[in-house]
Amino acid sequence: MIALLVVLLAFAVLNIILSGFQHAVGGVEPALLSGGNYFLSIAGLVSVVAVPVGFIVGAVYATKDNMREGEYDGRSGMGGASVVPAEVRGWNWGAAGLSYLWGYYYRSWYSLLVFVPLVNIIWWVVLGIYGNQWAWEKNSWRSVEEFQASQKKWRIWGIISLIISFIAVLAPMFFGVALGSLLG
Repeated sequence: MIALLVVLLAFAVLNIILSGFQHAVGGVEPALLSGGNYFLSIAGLVSVVAVPVGFIVGAVYATKDNMREGEYDGRSGMGGASVVPAEVRGWNWGAAGLSYLWGYYYRSWYSLLVFVPLVNIIWWVVLGIYGNQWAWEKNSWRSVEEFQASQKKWRIWGIISLIISFIAVLAPMFFGVALGSLLG
């Protein structure tokens, strides 16, 4: 969902730049900006397709068997009655960067609020703040170490996802300013 928002924002910025260049060069559309529109159109299409695919993948992970054999940390997996250890608290990059996919996997349905307009703009911050707590409360864990190892995998991909999202937003702005100053 973040990717779709980023693509739409980049598309809007590129079109603003493109309309400025059309006025500057007498209505002729520069090939670089036209190519950018095609690229963003394809990226938007991929983002739109990725949302339902993400739901399917998330549904598969949401139905995973959470009750494995062995001993569990009695503080986890009891919803609001869970005791969240201090080692578990903290920022969750996986929840922030991969929002609803992370939420499906850990049965944290709060993550679905990324699909609510305007709420989704700040919801990645809320997921980052409360993600560890929600994952601990909704799932049974053998130990704090098992929990942290699980979140470490999500952290790597969450950070990558956020970096790509921010680059997708900032790159058109940077190139627009650079091209504007060259033609200027």
